Amino acid sequence: MAAADPASAPTVSLPVASADTIDAGSADSSPGTSSPADPGAGPGALIDARYVVLGEIGHGGMGRVLRVRDQKIQREVALKCLLSEDGEPGSARDASTNTRTRRFLREVQLSGQLEHPSIVPIHDLGESGGNPYYTMRFIQGRSLADALRQDPTPAGRLRLLPHFGDICNAMAFSHDRKIIHRDLKPANVILGEYGETMVIDWGLAKVQGDVDDSDRRLASELRQIRETDDSATVFGTALGTPAYMAPEQALGRLDEIDHQSDIYSLGAILYELLTGVPPFSGGHPHRVMLRVVQEPLTPVRSRVPDAPAELCAIAEKALQKDKRLRYGSCSEMARDVGSWLSGEKVSIYAYSNWELVRRFIRRNRLVVSAALIVLLAIVGTAVFMTRAWRQESEARTRAQVAGDRENKARRQEKVAREEEKRQKELAQDSLKRKIEEERTSSYRLAEAHLARAEHLFKERFFLEAGLHAAAAMLHHPGNPSSPLVHPGFCDGKPGCLDLTARALGLYVMARQSTHLSFERRIPIDPPLNLDLYTRHRLHPSPDGKHLILVSNEPSLRVWNTETGLPSHKLAGHTAPICQATFDTTGTRLVSVDQNGEWIFRSFPDGRETHRLPTDLDTVFFLEPLPGTADLIAGLMDGRMVRIDTISRTMVPLWPDLGLSLQDIVVSPTGAHIAIFDRRGVFRLYDVASGRWIVTERRRSEAPTSFGTFTASGKSFVFPDAMANRLLTYDAPRWKIGREAVMLGSTGGEF
Repeated sequence: MAAADPASAPTVSLPVASADTIDAGSADSSPGTSSPADPGAGPGALIDARYVVLGEIGHGGMGRVLRVRDQKIQREVALKCLLSEDGEPGSARDASTNTRTRRFLREVQLSGQLEHPSIVPIHDLGESGGNPYYTMRFIQGRSLADALRQDPTPAGRLRLLPHFGDICNAMAFSHDRKIIHRDLKPANVILGEYGETMVIDWGLAKVQGDVDDSDRRLASELRQIRETDDSATVFGTALGTPAYMAPEQALGRLDEIDHQSDIYSLGAILYELLTGVPPFSGGHPHRVMLRVVQEPLTPVRSRVPDAPAELCAIAEKALQKDKRLRYGSCSEMARDVGSWLSGEKVSIYAYSNWELVRRFIRRNRLVVSAALIVLLAIVGTAVFMTRAWRQESEARTRAQVAGDRENKARRQEKVAREEEKRQKELAQDSLKRKIEEERTSSYRLAEAHLARAEHLFKERFFLEAGLHAAAAMLHHPGNPSSPLVHPGFCDGKPGCLDLTARALGLYVMARQSTHLSFERRIPIDPPLNLDLYTRHRLHPSPDGKHLILVSNEPSLRVWNTETGLPSHKLAGHTAPICQATFDTTGTRLVSVDQNGEWIFRSFPDGRETHRLPTDLDTVFFLEPLPGTADLIAGLMDGRMVRIDTISRTMVPLWPDLGLSLQDIVVSPTGAHIAIFDRRGVFRLYDVASGRWIVTERRRSEAPTSFGTFTASGKSFVFPDAMANRLLTYDAPRWKIGREAVMLGSTGGEF
């Protein structure tokens, strides 16, 4: 039988001779009346007063497949009819006596018993002009053989593996009903345009254990195949295709042909998926059959060394010449294929320890990554604690030295008291030196506490930094609020006067940072490590019901704030995402990756609407501009861009000023934008006029890197930590209008 013979295919295959693809045709507007087997029954002909011919899909020596429209249901179906031996319409007498007719009807009956998503359903069986026909589902697609030819790369072939799993499930369903196919091959599998997988050509199928005409003629058919010149099914036979034929089928052992013969054919298809060629091919079909029976199988990895080992084991088990060594059922084979696709263990493969470790890492990447992070954190903590211990030991040594000095001073004091009468003036001078040393020691201790606090603040140990900063203020003799204060101690010592201000500013910043660490945690797994400058990676929706998390991955995660669970994971980027945010309406979601590619999506369905490549590849700030449908994007190189989310146009806000942006704040009204560069310089930009606003700055004002607008947008507030002042700039002149003490003498925050 020819591989494309429509008379043996219960579905529609593609192009003409192979009938593997369904080409669309146009129907004539004036239907006639005709027999479906009539070679002249072209487009527009009416069959059985119900089906209008739209075009021919394919035909062969035994049958013809037409694309028709069912006038009753108003849908397109495929109609298959039987031709006579010479290709002309058969007679009613032929339909009742001809073996071909019985085989045609048997094919319909067997196919009709198999109601499975991967087996084409039969719609109708009828007779027109003395010729039997049946209709079936009309499928748009291509054959598995064509798919293998169109993408012959290993990766392209492996992408077809889910379809192979569907074939195994379909055959498991068929075998469960005692029906074997006997002619499984890539040409008899159709891949639909929407992911469907269909096993076709049940012309050689039979009920396991039954004896039919094809079995009785097998001996003569084996002689007939020696005269063929290709690997297709011999026309008019029940033999099968040599390249995919099980050894017992090639030897003509009828009593041994069963469901495990189909399993061998499935193994041959999987072998071709992995290597690109059938396990045995080349030359005359008779020679191929001899190779199937006699030659050992070439291992998959001898042809493709990089082929997945588990899939190689599955194919080679199914291709065992001894059927007892094959899979016991298609269900077992389907489970192993499904296990490989889902990353689980394949039952028949003996894994090495290294392979088990690799599988565990691949299946538990998040857990392994988290464990690695924890290990690095432990190592980092150990290194830091070791360094701290060394510093503490040095401090104890210095304290011991200071204690020794103090004891020496006491001894000197004792000697001075004994000689007080004789050396009273000397004793008083000695006492004065002692007091000065104690004050100097206290000052040095305050300096040590301040240095320790600065180090701890840099290492993000904010609580400890605050304690050491408070200890520095306590021990400083020049601090008016310290119980150890000595008037005039800092006279002539510039650094002494600054120590109190530095300690106080550091204490305030440590208190602020501590509040951020413990009061602004987000219940996200794994936990985030955010600080003041990476807070722009979290973007809530305008209604507060969703939260975007930007985590340097190609995929974008969205969380439901009411349930605390992830609601979306959106893929599409080819590089890690820099930033993402909602627009002001919450119905659009925009993201940009490190390649500068922007993706616009509708929300909440997450559907991608547009994709826009740009050179904006260092975006660290992305926020909606209130009162508009626009977004504001800030780049590490100092540029800022305004993006229209409707027209997707991008307009620079100002020329390149050579800025190194640290932080960006957009006013609640969208009228102004405040920026801070990495030198702590504060600038204010008027969005409407496109001009910079000159702000008042004091000489004593320390550099700052953060601040905020008030809710009305008419004032901007930021702290001057070194001066312990909270400064407020008021519109429209943006001069300093109000000041407040951040930390008073009695304690408490501003």
